[in-house]
Amino acid sequence: MSTSSFFEQLVAAVHHLCAAAWFGALVYRAFFVDPKALKFFRAGAEFERFSLNLAHGMRYVALVALVTCGLSGFVLLGLRWNPADAWLALMAGKTAIWTVTFALFAYVSWVFWPRRVFAVGAELPRIRRQGLVLALAMIGIAGAGMVLGQLGHAMRYRPVAG
Repeated sequence: MSTSSFFEQLVAAVHHLCAAAWFGALVYRAFFVDPKALKFFRAGAEFERFSLNLAHGMRYVALVALVTCGLSGFVLLGLRWNPADAWLALMAGKTAIWTVTFALFAYVSWVFWPRRVFAVGAELPRIRRQGLVLALAMIGIAGAGMVLGQLGHAMRYRPVAG
């Protein structure tokens, strides 16, 4: 294996692991942790304290994963450049998806989450519903990015007819 091939595989591994960690964390929190915690704490103030404690300090871990995924994707874009119009369109789609993901993450982290922290009584059910919608949107966006990546990979390596 050449040094450039090894480097490409290393960057691809970092990219895939970051994307998988991001997607897995979103799915695990939305479909397993929150529903079980809501049942356990009966959706009261204890649930909110638990949720805040669980999330404390994770903003920067998630930010590092998201930035690492974006930077490794940018490096892969250069390493695997393909001038085919369809491939470029897929990569432009992945770039747009990453940008939307980053913007949504920033919104959740620095706008929605503080709003949730300071919500009181009657606001909590609405805030929780908004949080679920945001989580599902992030899961869908992350999944779409993975699908576009796989389509781009398949397009890059498909045999040329002729």
